[in-house]
Amino acid sequence: MREYESKQALIYEIRKTAELFIKEFNGIAEADKNIRYNEAGRTPQDTNLDGWA
Repeated sequence: MREYESKQALIYEIRKTAELFIKEFNGIAEADKNIRYNEAGRTPQDTNLDGWA
């Protein structure tokens, strides 16, 4: 596991990664959230964890 210089550096990385994850799903319409694409193996709804986004 990577070690961070400080608590603030860890918090920054967590926030940056979470923001990238959330941005992946921002453009998906509500009507399309349950469409399963073969290359992904899951729907956007499957990927989006309850309570996130």
